[in-house]
Amino acid sequence: MKDYFNTNFALLKIFNVKIILSNDNIFLDCSVVTVGTFDGVHRGHRAVLEYCKQLAHKNACQSVVYTFFPHPRKVLGKGDFKNINSQAEKIYLLDKLGIEYVFIQEFTKEFAQKTAQQFIEEHLLKQLSLKDLVIGYDHQFGKDREGSFDVLQQLASTYHFSLHRIEALQFDMVTISSTKIRNALESGNLDEANKMLGYPYIFMAKVVDGLKIGRKLGFPTANLDISESEKIIPMPGVYVVWVDIDGCFYKGVLNIGYRPTLNIAQKQLSMEVHIIDFNDDLYDKIITVFFMKRMRDDIKFDSLDILKKHIEIDIKQSLQWFEKHKEWENIQTNLFDCLVF
Repeated sequence: MKDYFNTNFALLKIFNVKIILSNDNIFLDCSVVTVGTFDGVHRGHRAVLEYCKQLAHKNACQSVVYTFFPHPRKVLGKGDFKNINSQAEKIYLLDKLGIEYVFIQEFTKEFAQKTAQQFIEEHLLKQLSLKDLVIGYDHQFGKDREGSFDVLQQLASTYHFSLHRIEALQFDMVTISSTKIRNALESGNLDEANKMLGYPYIFMAKVVDGLKIGRKLGFPTANLDISESEKIIPMPGVYVVWVDIDGCFYKGVLNIGYRPTLNIAQKQLSMEVHIIDFNDDLYDKIITVFFMKRMRDDIKFDSLDILKKHIEIDIKQSLQWFEKHKEWENIQTNLFDCLVF
């Protein structure tokens, strides 16, 4: 696991958050901890995370997010599953929120057999010196999810730490959940997904070599490697996006689809972005795309000339969207502050 994170997190611009892996010999003196997968780091999660951070500051402790890799559902074989965030994206978001430590526990079938009491004793108390535990309204952990709120209250009394439960956050009278966000992304309802997330859906990926059709049409694109992605890929279509390249943000138009206009024998899903007023070489570079608005479906055109005209229309409409939504010009510093989509 250490090799995986050394390789992937070296690519991130993490300035404040500190990462602890489960085999690291690192101990804290005092911590306020919240435990979970936090897939999506959505608005419901943020209520828990903000409380954790505030409580840590009040008690002069460290704020710690204790999370798992791989996702427990994958290890336990609970159906086909796609993440909202990669681990790198999750760390990126937690860093933006001001969390001080992220503890990443390697999740195995053996680890899944630990009781709630064993988990608290061996991990939260021994290594992190737990003072306060902050949980969501429906949170349970330990073998067979035995660590209910009642059980945790008993353990808090036994081991002398404080327990705090945060109530559910609702959007349009519906409780926000990672499952609802996944469904919204896959069905093309980006606006709903972004409102529940509380930020634009993000996708970090490496730029790889492509067919260079866009360049021939006068609109060069960066082709993103999604071949081994374990993330949700939004519904095929054309999207307005911001693109983060080494900390600089550019406007762009992104297409997800099977390139229906091209006569290709084997159709594979692709994701490519035209970055407006940008011509530098991006091959092998990791870039981050922020999905702002879904404009239209992926369409088959009768010729490349007609495709070119529609790309021109897509770019014009995307620039109109940016002009109407100037609040997003500060996305680099205010990622979570603008909730109008």
